Amino acid sequence: MKIAHLLVTGGWGGAERLACALAKRAQREGHLVSVDAAPLAQPGLARESFSGAGSERTLRSWARGARERLLAFAPDLVHAHLSTPAFAATGVLAAHGFPSLVSLHLLPEKSWPNDFLVPLPSYLTLLAGAHAGPRWQLVAVSQCDRSRLSPWFGRGVRAVPNAPLDTLDTLDTLDTTDDSDRAFVGAPLKLLCVGRLVAQKGIERLLGALGSPRFANLDFRLLLVGDGEQRAELQTIAKRPGLGARVQFIGSSHWQRAAKSADLLICPSYYEGMPLVPMEGVLSGCPVVASSIPAHRELFGSVPGSLLPERERDWPAFLLALLSEPERCKELGRAQRRLAPRFTFDRMWDGYQRLYLELTGARSKRLESELKQQAACASERHRA
Repeated sequence: MKIAHLLVTGGWGGAERLACALAKRAQREGHLVSVDAAPLAQPGLARESFSGAGSERTLRSWARGARERLLAFAPDLVHAHLSTPAFAATGVLAAHGFPSLVSLHLLPEKSWPNDFLVPLPSYLTLLAGAHAGPRWQLVAVSQCDRSRLSPWFGRGVRAVPNAPLDTLDTLDTLDTTDDSDRAFVGAPLKLLCVGRLVAQKGIERLLGALGSPRFANLDFRLLLVGDGEQRAELQTIAKRPGLGARVQFIGSSHWQRAAKSADLLICPSYYEGMPLVPMEGVLSGCPVVASSIPAHRELFGSVPGSLLPERERDWPAFLLALLSEPERCKELGRAQRRLAPRFTFDRMWDGYQRLYLELTGARSKRLESELKQQAACASERHRA
């Protein structure tokens, strides 16, 4: 099968990493694959070859160029990855006429944003895409996002929950010089927060909680891994009394070693699609607490103590009670490790592979045999 991945996104983060991991897996499975990235996503692909022209600096010019490259590649399927619904018209313009799978990686917290290319709410351009051809599939990256999308687009919306990336499947190779844990040297209590420094991630409310007078006698260090437009604002907040040298910014960096030595990973986002960071934290053996939003409840609802209180004013008391008793953190980590079998890249790949086959009408005997065997194994596990 020939599969074209379109990164219709505005930067480089989890959605883009995931798209490239899927492309890499498809190549390993014997498919012919192309990856084409919108201008703002291209820097993350600097170490890999990809379709695209450096002269395409606007979404419209890139969409037209991407369409020309798709016509030349003639894929059986286009998998478009939208980091926000506002990219819908860009994706439709590029992929019009091809069987298309459209993954919506991040829905807005509240109302639908206007489309970046046309003066319409983005849900209208998504609806237009759904009617542009007979084979077009909208995919949510979590069950909670599917529930939000269904009233707008009907029961045809499918869900393939995100999963942590197998480093062998990523295009951005894990940096073996990762020394993020050095920032924790000498810290008796090690806290970690990972994500783009943007308003969505809610990092300012975590700093507000840790800056509470309640923490005056607790010796901790918070390592903030990430970069973004809110960096200067957050650095100013971190200089307030009660925080000071306790907070360290290390920019965009690999953080696996820090996670293995951290006492707690905190994810304070206002909203998410299906975030990779908390799942990667669990797989690293680090206990995780996360804001009580739908995506985090979908991940951790079955493990008591994993979710921060609904009211932010209750965060300081919650965190202090947890951090004051190290054994509680360890027990939380042990309980969360039982979730690890759900966090597998293979499960996500199988979900997308089924959709690829459905959408293209492809019926490879080898792939069908593999899928039947997987279904039989799953049935055996269920009966056991």
